[in-house]
Formats: sequence, structure tokens, C-alpha cells
Amino acid sequence: MPSNEVSFNIIAGHWDTGTALWVQDQQQGPFSITVTGVGVPIANITNVSGIPASAVAGTVITATVTMRNAGTATGLFQPWVKESNVGWEGITPSPFWQDVAPGATAVFTMRFTMPSNDATFRLVAAHWNGSIWVEDKALAPTVVTLTGSEALNAIDYGYARCTPTGVGLQLLSIWPHLAAVQGELPGHAYDAANTHKYDPCASSNALTVLVAGLGYWVAVDAACTLTYPNGRSQTLISGWNMIGWLEESCHDDAALAATQLASILSVMDSIWQYSNGTYQSWNPSGGDFTRLTIGLGYLIHTTAAATLTYGGFTYPLVSGWTLIGWRGVKG
Repeated sequence: MPSNEVSFNIIAGHWDTGTALWVQDQQQGPFSITVTGVGVPIANITNVSGIPASAVAGTVITATVTMRNAGTATGLFQPWVKESNVGWEGITPSPFWQDVAPGATAVFTMRFTMPSNDATFRLVAAHWNGSIWVEDKALAPTVVTLTGSEALNAIDYGYARCTPTGVGLQLLSIWPHLAAVQGELPGHAYDAANTHKYDPCASSNALTVLVAGLGYWVAVDAACTLTYPNGRSQTLISGWNMIGWLEESCHDDAALAATQLASILSVMDSIWQYSNGTYQSWNPSGGDFTRLTIGLGYLIHTTAAATLTYGGFTYPLVSGWTLIGWRGVKG
């Protein structure tokens, strides 16, 4: 522990044998450990105002940053802008630092012009230790979303990310939050040996396309809304979601599960959905849900290969587990 606050990120990674590289899968943080400085100044950012969540390109945005000295000595403070894709201007005061006594606050203002893509940056509080500027506290990356433009914004948590291809192009509506996709190829059982994956920034992926009527596991780093090609939408929770892929025009009806699954009840043991982070099951004797919902993924276990038919759609099932995406009624 140093004489100022500690700030760090933790990143989960796995070794990709195909590319012989460590692949970053999920980032958490930044985390901060606070220390009360004894005989040293500690720069904390206590408030940031004036930064909207979204803006039109060309908009001039003025940020007001309030800093407080949490240490026990007077020091020179300034907010730093790091990992930024915008040019900052109009900084006050000038020079851009202030002498701040213990427990006192200082206010800084600065502005930038919204670019033709998402604006991304991180604000860091720093103090002068007599020879160098010391970073005391780093805020989470800030993203200002571009509005009123068709430009693709490949931005994730304040960092420029890779360009979407394949499955990523099908999932553009959630691309800024997409972490991973897993699923099976048509006609394959749901098991570890057949699981194909899509990593948003991998050089190549086994899962290259989402197929209507199949189910998929989709991981996102924040709650967001998935929009399908047929215009329907679905809210995803942060973490893993089991969804179905939709393309054709379809609608819901009032039928219950026994009717929706009538074509396979003779060979079906159980059906499972994953809703809001919880597994729920149904079988002919009853269960945790009463009907299948458009856009959700369902794991169906059957004792023999069969074809589920309902609403003008068909779902080929293998003997064992099959992951389907429910499409309701066609039209």
C-alpha cells in the first residue's frame, strides 16, 4: 500500500491454444483502496458534472470537476484526462492546478467537442509530490454516446474495441456490451463437445452465424436491449442470458406449454429456461413456468430424435439435449 490511494483493474483471461495468446474475457473494476494520508496530500475527485450520457457530434461539452484533499498536508492538485479520444480545451484555472489545504476543495472546468464517434476518457486525480505528479484516484472510464449519426461506435467501457464481424454484425444492437456467445450448430446435441463459441475480438471463431430457431448463451457486461432482424426486442441482464434467435415475422399467442409442446410430449422428459439468472423447468406434470416465450432459449431433453412443430415453425431435436430458440407463431 503506497502513501496514496491504490487503483487497479482485474481482468479474467484464458489461454487460446488456436492463437497461442492470452485472451481477455472480462474486466472488472477499477477498484480503489483508500488510505488516509499522514503528512501527505491525497487528491480525491468528489464530483463531476456537466457530462451528458449522449450528445450530437459537434456539441461542446463542459465538465466541472470538484476535488478534495483527503490527506493531512497541503498540496498542488489537478485532474488528469487519460485514455481519451477527444481533445480537451478551455481548461481553468490556468496553470491547470490549484494549491489545496487538508479537507478543502478545488473546482476545475474543461471542455471538449463531441467527435463523430463515442467520446471516451478516464479522469484521474493527482497531486504534485515535489518531483512528479502522483495519481491518487482514478474514476471508471466515461463514455458519451454519439447520437444522430449512423456511424458505428466500437467502444466498450472507455476503450476502443475491435470491429464486429460475423456474429458481431448480427448483434450490433448490443455490441458495446457483448462479452461472449456460445451455441451449437444445427443438428448437434447440446454438450461440451459440440459447443461453439464467439469471442468479439478473437482472430477467428468456431461460431460464425446465428441461426433462427436455435438457442444461444449470450454474455453481456451490462443490462442492454437486443433488437432482432424482425423488429422485436428483448432485455438482457448483465451476465449470461439464454436466448433464441429470431428473423422471420412472428407473434405470441395464449397457448400453454402442454399445447406448444404437444408434438413431442411422448418423448420429452423436461424443458428448461434460464430467466433473470435462474434455471426454471417444466414437464407434463407441472413446473416453474406455464408457457414458452418468444425470444427465449430452451433446453429440451428427449429420449429419441424428434421434430417439435408449432405455430408454423419446426425445431429438429436430437436424442438427448437440444438448445432451441422459441419463435412463437409465424406471421
